[in-house]
Amino acid sequence: MKTKTMIATALLTAGLGIGALGTPVSASSWHEGLPSILRHTKWYQAKHPSYKLTFGSQSFAFWGPTGGARFGLPENNVKYKAVKRHLYLVYAHDRWGSFSGRYFKYTNRHKLIQYGYSKGYTSGTIVFHRYY
Repeated sequence: MKTKTMIATALLTAGLGIGALGTPVSASSWHEGLPSILRHTKWYQAKHPSYKLTFGSQSFAFWGPTGGARFGLPENNVKYKAVKRHLYLVYAHDRWGSFSGRYFKYTNRHKLIQYGYSKGYTSGTIVFHRYY
């Protein structure tokens, strides 16, 4: 009798364990604002130190010496998705209402890499270094 009870308990425990493994975790994949690791930071471009990138809590902006269509205008309505560890896909609306996405990889506290996104206007890789 004890053996049957032990076997039944073991099978029941194993069944519950397998059931728990099959349950997917459903966290919200898109988050409002910017990742906390990027908030309130300033970066300059490695190749062109006069080009800057600043992050707030809900927006970010590119700055350059000559101005241009996009420089200095904040991109707001920001949302992001964590793709991998310290790799974020960031979407934002600009002043004209266009919606663009770009990848940011936070390498360490001194280096940030921006990757172009196929559905956005940015292409290629840009390396930024932090300034205070």
